Amino acid sequence: MRPSDITGNSYNCPRGHPAHLLALNNLGNALQTRYDHTGEMTDLENAIRYHKEQIEICPTNHPNLSATLSSLGNALKTHYNHTGHMTNLERSIEYHRKQLALCADGHTGRAIPLHTLGDGLHERFKQTGKMADLEEAIMLYTELLQLRPIGHPGRLAALNNIGSALYTRFQTKRDIDDLNECICHYREGLTLRDIDHPEQGVTLNNLGVALSSRFEQSRDNADLEECISCHRAATAHSSSPPSSRLGSSTNWIREARAHSASSLIAAYSSALTLLDQSILLSSNIQDRYTRLCYSRVDTKHIAIDAAAHAITIGELQTPLDDLGLVDKELADRFRTLSVTIEKSTLSYGPEEPESFERDDAVARYRERAEAWDKTVEEIRLLEGFESFLRETPFTTLKKAAAAGPVIFVNISQFRSDAIIVMEAGEPLSISLPEAVLPAIERLSQKLNETITDLPEVQVGNRILTGILRDIWNMIVKPIVHHLENTLRIPRNSRIWWIPTSIAWSLPLRASGPFTPGERNMPDRYTSSYAPSLSSLLRARTGYQVTNDSSGPRMLLVAQRAAEGEMQQLVSVDREVSLIQQLPTRISVVEGIGCTREAVLAGLKETCWAHFACHGKQHATEPFKPQFSLRGGDALLTLLDIIQNGLPYAELALLSACHSAEGDKANPDEIIHLAAGVLFAGFRSVAGTMWAMADEDRPVIAEAFYKYMFRNGPGAVDCRDAAAKALAMGVKELRRRKVPFDRWINFVHYGI
Repeated sequence: MRPSDITGNSYNCPRGHPAHLLALNNLGNALQTRYDHTGEMTDLENAIRYHKEQIEICPTNHPNLSATLSSLGNALKTHYNHTGHMTNLERSIEYHRKQLALCADGHTGRAIPLHTLGDGLHERFKQTGKMADLEEAIMLYTELLQLRPIGHPGRLAALNNIGSALYTRFQTKRDIDDLNECICHYREGLTLRDIDHPEQGVTLNNLGVALSSRFEQSRDNADLEECISCHRAATAHSSSPPSSRLGSSTNWIREARAHSASSLIAAYSSALTLLDQSILLSSNIQDRYTRLCYSRVDTKHIAIDAAAHAITIGELQTPLDDLGLVDKELADRFRTLSVTIEKSTLSYGPEEPESFERDDAVARYRERAEAWDKTVEEIRLLEGFESFLRETPFTTLKKAAAAGPVIFVNISQFRSDAIIVMEAGEPLSISLPEAVLPAIERLSQKLNETITDLPEVQVGNRILTGILRDIWNMIVKPIVHHLENTLRIPRNSRIWWIPTSIAWSLPLRASGPFTPGERNMPDRYTSSYAPSLSSLLRARTGYQVTNDSSGPRMLLVAQRAAEGEMQQLVSVDREVSLIQQLPTRISVVEGIGCTREAVLAGLKETCWAHFACHGKQHATEPFKPQFSLRGGDALLTLLDIIQNGLPYAELALLSACHSAEGDKANPDEIIHLAAGVLFAGFRSVAGTMWAMADEDRPVIAEAFYKYMFRNGPGAVDCRDAAAKALAMGVKELRRRKVPFDRWINFVHYGI
């Protein structure tokens, strides 16, 4: 529906018109409904504005005033849930309190404000600790429960409300009677409906949390066993939305780990599957990142800790975007069904429908769930999607190691390990006892501080040498020992790193003993990186060596400095001159013509791309690292590149600052220009982790392309050459004895 379709009524019924009040009501409700389906905050804010205007002109004896107060209070609470702005919560409570005053004892609509005001007060207590709010919430919930006798369709929701508030009071006052009463309410709730009813997932999870607290008091193993059983059942509750089940799975993980339950590996496996499903609900990559970062469920360390546990017990073993390229209709159908299921709210709160309406809603929910299952099975019939929403078989994944070993570095709060994957044979697990998480975090912070505020050259070299030596001793040395002595990997072979957690921020490839007579990593192996085995496998799949005698088509993006930039990139002219002499077809975008549109159009037609310009990391929005082009409005962001579509892409050299630097606030996230360009379709990408010295540009470019074209333009193979070409450039910088921070800066991703 277009905005004009919704807002038209208000223009046709201006203030003073007999139907103006009704138009405002309809408009506010329509905007709120659209927000519920799209999540567009503008709709919610406009709904609030129209409901406020309605209240301002609504007579105090108007029959719709109570409903309008309810709508405005609910909209403000929703806005608070999204933004955390306490002002909205305060105003929501104010309007719900006014509504309750209109619904005296015996009023048929009193249950509605009892519920909503209770919810608001309960939430405000959680934020402020004001005990009077919690006591009032419990009093309101108690009255609400009395209005919902056995047999009433709203009794289950009322039991969950008062149970939750009693549990909160137990956490504050530690009165075991509150906890016991809370558990009784939840247990009664489980008897009211079939266990597969959509509302029962929440009840199961709440009961599990309460039983865990009672076990801490009583040490009764029956409570612990029932607790884990409840969380496991809530996680597997197919009628609940994935986000709710994901929260239950993290509770299951916490309890199983704390008490060494044998079900821990199953809990991790379920959580990872549900995490995939939850992410797929978002239609774009920015929303997926936001969902992960700002979810109320802490998912940050699930995969890392799962790997650590799998190693401990000896068990080692976004597809939707790809589906859209093969069958857009099927991908859209899957996403629509997923979002519909996620947004289905069968906990009606105070406004309980008649029982037959509720049964119809449950039936519709189950129909959608069955349709979702059938759609997933249909997707799995497509070639290449047999493992959709399943773990990809390891026999498939390890083909990513066809050209050399792939090394996972997993730094967890529980243990740290490396796993070396070879195309043949089983993975090799290597314990890293010195790589404890706090020490690695300190090392990462020290590196970041040193690079951010570089001291005098000799002092900087000494500090960086110490950091690189620590990385070697804690992480890399045990790995190299097995590469050389167990696996017999020849010197100068290609290897791939897939770090996890904080290890992403460390230059593993540049570490070493830095002792006379001993080799450092750059003199032992040629290192590359990959975000995952799947991404590396995709980069290898379908690659064809360029046999055209005229060489690969290349796009050269050159900009000395965008308008307003402080630093002029003087060496760009020399860099461009060197590249223009290469024996291949080159399209140049530079100067006044260096616009976002021109670069995106060129990328769609090119095999190779070379960026010689400023690169920037966005401080607060990790999906907005950017290349600076012509003018302040000529910025090419990571999202632009990912969304552009690159059908012929092979190789990219990002001669720009910060092109491989991730999110400093979340250093375990690989969100930067180099990873984005790889994700967008380039198979091989070279970039920098921090500010690049301007004079190093032509040095790297000359050595890089000299190696790439060593056999002529018609025999270029990126699968092995690009990483070694970058190594040649780094070797030349080292030969010139440039400071450490300048040569350890460069990094290669992909094949």
